[in-house]
Amino acid sequence: MKKGAMILLCVVLAGPVYAGGMVNNIFFLPTCETTGSGIFLFDVGHRYFDPVKHTTNVNITFGYGITDWIDVYAARSFKNMDSVGMIKLTFLNDMNPNGAPVSVGLLAGGGYKEDSQDVLASSDQPSGFAQIIIQEHLFKNRVSLGLVPTYAWNTNFYNFKARYDQSAGVGGFVEFYFMDRFSVDGEIIANLYGFGFKYMAYNVGLKYAGYRHTFSLWVGNCAGYSPVEYIAGSEESSLKVGGAFTREFDL
Repeated sequence: MKKGAMILLCVVLAGPVYAGGMVNNIFFLPTCETTGSGIFLFDVGHRYFDPVKHTTNVNITFGYGITDWIDVYAARSFKNMDSVGMIKLTFLNDMNPNGAPVSVGLLAGGGYKEDSQDVLASSDQPSGFAQIIIQEHLFKNRVSLGLVPTYAWNTNFYNFKARYDQSAGVGGFVEFYFMDRFSVDGEIIANLYGFGFKYMAYNVGLKYAGYRHTFSLWVGNCAGYSPVEYIAGSEESSLKVGGAFTREFDL
């Protein structure tokens, strides 16, 4: 907690030298924003107090902007040895004054879970997902509202007895910038069909968007990283701490 407070203090003091940055995710849910052509993204995140076996704890993501509207990502979660590849495409963008009336994007990808303890069936190791992102920016981009319909295949990799091995649902988020660089954010992901736990996944917290950096700190009830994990929700409603930061580089 002391280290976290010192980091936040340094960010506040350094605020005047930074401009607004790119926010590619709220906490779990993706936004329509892309990194930009020729930009390399490094993302490190933590989920504390894993709720069930095989959920993730620490995740590292590398991203690259192929064009201004196409990103590719490669991620590795260390707790459950899950490797994920993703592509994000933004078709419409409403952030510019002469842009579209709403932002629309697509995030799709797949993953593979290694099994060093021989507890997973081979058919449960690969996974796939697709998300449509619909986002509206209001009040000169001070407020953002989003819906993220999500489908995921092979969501029951916990070896639970269940009728379904796929999930479908929808996520929603709100983002409010109370200062130029600081925002309060909240999101909720509801499982509407297929394999799911008792509680929906939800998160609420703070985000700092600086020049080439973002810092996020939040509380929520789910420790998953991949959409395959968080679309299934959680077995418990108690809050857990999460944190992440990103850094952008020109290549």
